[in-house]
Amino acid sequence: MFPYYQPTETELLICDLYQTLNINHPHEIDIDLISALWGADIVYYDGRAKSYWEDLGSVIFLNKDDPPEKQRVVFFHELCHIVKHEGHQDVLPGLFVELQETQAYHFMLFASMPYYLLPDPLEMIWSEYIGLLAEEFHVSLEVAAARAEQIIARLDEEYYYHRNDIALTKSKIKIALSVHRFGRKKLSQESEHMLRQLDNQVCSF
Repeated sequence: MFPYYQPTETELLICDLYQTLNINHPHEIDIDLISALWGADIVYYDGRAKSYWEDLGSVIFLNKDDPPEKQRVVFFHELCHIVKHEGHQDVLPGLFVELQETQAYHFMLFASMPYYLLPDPLEMIWSEYIGLLAEEFHVSLEVAAARAEQIIARLDEEYYYHRNDIALTKSKIKIALSVHRFGRKKLSQESEHMLRQLDNQVCSF
């Protein structure tokens, strides 16, 4: 957990709901259990992922041939539409659909890797931390890296209150993301030097 990270109201809601289900470890995040909490059924079929929500019930359709990691991420994306949205996207204005999709993306990151279950990054470089997120929460490295970027954004909001402690954290995340995305060969000499320094440091928060 991050001492200077302030979770959003949506994150806090997710954490409260998960704790009512006695979810205390990442491996206990079960999509069938969570869908039942929201009164939604999961259907695996041959088509593209989608969701329908009505007063009488909700259904999330997942492609049965997708790997489990993708099914998991898509499930949480579609769950956001059921939990937070109204109306059908086929008849909504384009900008409104874009807003819903952005909200669903962030919800997916919150729900697949909830704040209160994030592992302690102490004594770990950030490239290792991203790998740990992917392994423990059963998501891809790309999704884990996106959660790391989301953490940076939240830390930015608290930066001026805890500037010195957060600066090192942000640097480590950004360099780790650069390594993940572009490979070490494309890093600047300055980033290489900073990465070597940070690899030998223990995160001080």
